[in-house]
Amino acid sequence: MVRVAVPERGGTGYGSGALIARDSKHGWLLTNAHVVRGATGMPTVTYSNGQQFAATIIKVSEADDLALLGTLRPTVEPLKVAEQAAQQNATATLHGYGSGHYRAVAARVLGYKSLRQPDHPGTWMAVSATIRSGDSGGPVVSGRNELIGVLWGTNYGESLAAHTTQIRRFVWPGRCQPLRPTQPSRPTVQPLRPVTPQRDPRLDAIVARLDALQKQVASINCETGPPGKQGPEGKQGPEGKEGPAGGTGSDGEAGTSPDVADLRKRLTDLETLLDGTSIRVRVAPGR
Repeated sequence: MVRVAVPERGGTGYGSGALIARDSKHGWLLTNAHVVRGATGMPTVTYSNGQQFAATIIKVSEADDLALLGTLRPTVEPLKVAEQAAQQNATATLHGYGSGHYRAVAARVLGYKSLRQPDHPGTWMAVSATIRSGDSGGPVVSGRNELIGVLWGTNYGESLAAHTTQIRRFVWPGRCQPLRPTQPSRPTVQPLRPVTPQRDPRLDAIVARLDALQKQVASINCETGPPGKQGPEGKQGPEGKEGPAGGTGSDGEAGTSPDVADLRKRLTDLETLLDGTSIRVRVAPGR
């Protein structure tokens, strides 16, 4: 496990990380992209055995919130990156240094969630324990002591992490096939893919009724016109005789007939009914 200190404008930012590979001269570790985003110099990495090195930021993925750093070779053993994504309810351990104190918390994999946040779009692994400020970038380790996630945030009693597929795609692009988790016996979450809601069978009937009502209202509005205007009154003649009265414009038909009012009421009632259900209907302009 690794603590990452990042020089920033006005201070130092802290995060966590994990060593995932090493050779005879160098070591490579993973942390979050947001941990090193504001770096004004080289981060400093402290390994679990106390070894400390300056680190080079090799590459960053904002979409996956991952950053790969390189240091001189440490003597600690690296974590193996799992080849398969963790299944729902699998046991795991969350590791991080927080504000400076190392902590490991037991958790379980809740499943995979699709977010629509601008800064974290995509699908993420959810785990059952919360993390602290400074734990970002910390590893999620399986019961087989393999890296199955990289933590980046917490929300309402659970934490979110980049999962195995994101990690392998980021570290070894083009060198591994996209991974699919083994389906659990009773899956409640679609692994690594957001669940597509099924179309409600009532939707087509309701849309058809809305279209019919709107077309009837539109057709009646086209046939009826606004009330006619009163013509100007005649002016007094030069010899004191009253001039001819001005013409009276033709009366238009009523602007709102009982049929139109009834149709509009039905349309309003139907829309009110829709607001009280789980169905939402959007009628495109011109329909």
